[in-house]
Amino acid sequence: IMSSAYSDALYGQKVWPVTYSMVEVLDAAFFLFFIILITIYAGEAVWRERQLQNEQIVDALPTRTSVALLGKLGGLVLVEAALLGLLIVVGVVLQAIKGYYNFELGLYFKYLFGTTFPSLVQITILAFLVHVLVNQKFVGHLVMILFYIARVAASQIGLEHQLFAYADTPPFTYSDMNGFGPFVPNLVLSALYWSGVAAVLGVLAYLFWVRGTEDRWATRRRAARLRWSGPVRSVAAVALVVAVGAGGTIFYNTNVLNEYRSSKETRRLRADYERTYKAKLEKLPQPRMADAEVRVDLEPENQAFTIGATFTYVNRLERP
Repeated sequence: IMSSAYSDALYGQKVWPVTYSMVEVLDAAFFLFFIILITIYAGEAVWRERQLQNEQIVDALPTRTSVALLGKLGGLVLVEAALLGLLIVVGVVLQAIKGYYNFELGLYFKYLFGTTFPSLVQITILAFLVHVLVNQKFVGHLVMILFYIARVAASQIGLEHQLFAYADTPPFTYSDMNGFGPFVPNLVLSALYWSGVAAVLGVLAYLFWVRGTEDRWATRRRAARLRWSGPVRSVAAVALVVAVGAGGTIFYNTNVLNEYRSSKETRRLRADYERTYKAKLEKLPQPRMADAEVRVDLEPENQAFTIGATFTYVNRLERP
């Protein structure tokens, strides 16, 4: 509520709290809380029976390991979905309070459940895998915190490519005229790629899931070999195909069809450009623009525009 209360301010001016502005503020402001919830409650879910000291009773029941894992994972995912629904309610109420009634519920769902929700699920699966492999609750929390720090710092060490940013939604821009525009294919490919990777991580979590009090690695490796059955292999194979297919398409679009540059390379090119031309052109006599007439026709129904312009330049110097 505190963050979205300022969603109607833009460049120091009051604007209508349109839905895309409201949902951007809500999503950005609440994402940190999702991170905290996932980190804490993934550990609580994995360690619940062992903390209550009834794991020998629960794990002795004829319940599949997949049921235990998917039940806990599904419960946390439903909590995330419920909180996203709460954000929609908060956004609509605040829009109404501010006197704006074009709520665009479809856009709320597309934005939050189409771009944010997949990332939350992918991070949740990673958190489960970390707690299963580390097998120490608070160490697992520490590893997840280090993951979030590494996620932020990755660009500083050159890991900026989309294929390295786990569960990260690629940048996009929404506008009332153009919608999600040309960003949809890349958003879908990214969601498929990281969902495939997350499914593989989920299979690993299932293979090494601890049942009972025996948690030595030798015992867990034996259990993993027994669990590596036909259905599990099929899930892993499908997940790998999806990840490789979507990831390969992203790489082809980014590195083959286009020239990929990191931010460091872009800064270097700009610096070279300035060094090359500054000394030659900085003091070169230039004509000045005296008049500009620009004609712009917007065609939202065709997602197009036409621009025509006439610029008048005048040499105000006493030399050519």
